[in-house]
Amino acid sequence: LTALVNGRNVLGAVCGEFSMNLAIDKAKEHGIGWVLANNSNHYGIAGHYAMMALEHGFIGMSWTNTSPIVVPTRAKTPALGTNPIALAAPTDRQDPFVLDMATSAVALGKVEVSNRKGEKLPLGWSVGRDGLPTDDAA
Repeated sequence: LTALVNGRNVLGAVCGEFSMNLAIDKAKEHGIGWVLANNSNHYGIAGHYAMMALEHGFIGMSWTNTSPIVVPTRAKTPALGTNPIALAAPTDRQDPFVLDMATSAVALGKVEVSNRKGEKLPLGWSVGRDGLPTDDAA
């Protein structure tokens, strides 16, 4: 009912798909499947993997850790990751319940898009080297 997958530094999406399919197979056999993966890379949208369980009538969970890029309150240097969390559960209605979130104020991808477009950030999304709020996405 459990497994540990060594990603061997492959693309995160490959390791994520493999791991979630393994968890689903284990859940079909044992009623629950719990799979951990390590030595992998960025795996994309956490909600995708959690939602894979829905087509089998299961609750799906997927989360990961990231490098420290989030500056804690009243700090100047990054100490936390965005640490995405996703949960998907079937309901008795047409649409399932799906939660897909980061533990940061905003997903890093939104900051990266703003930087590429040369747009300013809303205050509260980022801090400068001095630890004060900034609207500079770079």
